[in-house]
Amino acid sequence: MADPAARLEDVRGISPEGRLRLDAINETRRDFPDTSLDALFRETAARTPDAVAVRDEASELTYAQLADAAAEQARLLSAAGVRPGDRVLVGVDRSVAEVVAVLGVQWAGAAYVGVELSGTDSHLAKIVARAEPAAALVGPVPGSAASRLAGLGAAPVATWEPCWSDGAAAAGIRSVPAGGLRSAGIPGLHLGVDR
Repeated sequence: MADPAARLEDVRGISPEGRLRLDAINETRRDFPDTSLDALFRETAARTPDAVAVRDEASELTYAQLADAAAEQARLLSAAGVRPGDRVLVGVDRSVAEVVAVLGVQWAGAAYVGVELSGTDSHLAKIVARAEPAAALVGPVPGSAASRLAGLGAAPVATWEPCWSDGAAAAGIRSVPAGGLRSAGIPGLHLGVDR
């Protein structure tokens, strides 16, 4: 210390320029737009349809492709009887398919209940009983996870796969009500979700 009378709290280990840079980085107060996830997604998809929207280790989708895939997921959910306000279990590993599933649930007007499939059947049965889902998005149909959830009373619906063709009319899917994406938390029941 150059000044033996200086207090330790006054000693700085960073230059004034460095402090300004850190202050700028740490300035997290932002005004968020008064809009929904749906509206933000559609705006971005219209502005940059060919930009990559989501990717995992095996696949990637542009905004236009993601919109088509989500519209198809919403169509499949609606065809399976999912109505606005219903709950849909989503138990897909982190992947392109998970993003398509969550956006498709939103576009169907439903709320998603994230579920971890590694739990016991008795735990999953409690979740199904409390959530009363209209459908479950848990992977390929038929498939082991789909069969497992069907046995517990949750109707499985196919999730996105790379072979899905383009062409679903995303513009024809209505926007969800104000509030955007909804997750249906089930009070008093830990779902075992680590997302």
